[in-house]
Amino acid sequence: MAPDRHDPHRFPCAVADAVGRDPPAELRPALRRYASAPRRTCLDELAVTGALVDGPRRLLLVVVLTLALLVGVAPVAVPPFTVLVALATGVAAMSVAHVCLGRGNIRFGDRIRWSYAALGEVVAERDQAFAPRRWIGAVAAVVVVNLAIALRGMSDRWTHGLAPMSDGERVTTMLFALSVVLGALYTLATTPAPEASHAASRRLEERTARRSALLGAVCVGVVGLVAGVLPGSVDAADDDPVRVEHVTEDQLGAIVTGVESQGG
Repeated sequence: MAPDRHDPHRFPCAVADAVGRDPPAELRPALRRYASAPRRTCLDELAVTGALVDGPRRLLLVVVLTLALLVGVAPVAVPPFTVLVALATGVAAMSVAHVCLGRGNIRFGDRIRWSYAALGEVVAERDQAFAPRRWIGAVAAVVVVNLAIALRGMSDRWTHGLAPMSDGERVTTMLFALSVVLGALYTLATTPAPEASHAASRRLEERTARRSALLGAVCVGVVGLVAGVLPGSVDAADDDPVRVEHVTEDQLGAIVTGVESQGG
C-alpha cells in the first residue's frame, strides 16, 4: 500500500519506486544490508542508500550542534554573506531536483519529514507504548537542541558556567541550531499525531504532556537565543571592582601617596 502524503516514509519509498527497488520496510536492517553489501556504482543503489542515510546524517547534525553549544567550539567558522546565499540556493535547488526527479511522487517537505522521523528509527528498534519512533525522534530533537541553546545563551550572558564563545561563533551556531529546531517543528506540525494507548492515557493525558514539554523547551530556547544573539554581554570580569593585576607598583605608590597627602 502506498504511504500517505504526510507519512514520513513516503520519501524513501518514492525513491525506491523511482529506481525500481523494493521500498525499505525498516531503516536499521536496510542500513545494515546496504553497508554489508559489496561496493557498487549503480545509480539506483546509490539513490536508495542516499535516502536511507538521511536519518543518521540528521542525528549526527543534532549531536554535533548540541556538543558545540555545550563545549563552546563552533563546528563551522563564521560564513560570509555570499556563502549563506549559496547555501540557501543549494538547499532550494536540491528540493526542486527531488520533486522533478520524483515525477510528482516526491513533494516539498518529504525529505525533511523523513530525516527527522528517521532519528527515532536509528536509535530505537521498536515503537514505544506512548508514541511511535518517528514522533519521538522529532520531539527529542526539539527538546535537546533548545536546551543546548538555552544553556549557551544564559551562560555567555549571565551564569558563565560553560566555556565562553565569541559573539560571531555563538550567533552562527545558534542560528544553525535554530534551523534544526524549525525543521523538527515543521515535521511535528505536518505529521499525524500518534494515538495514545489506553495504559498511558490512564496515567496522564499524553497529548497535553507532549505539548507542555514542547512548549516549555521552545520557551527556554527562545530565552537562550535572545540572550545569545543580542549585542553586548555581561562578562564575569566586570563583576571585579578592583583589578590589582593591572596596577603597577609605581601606580600603586602614586595612589598611596595621593591618599596620604589628601589625608594630611
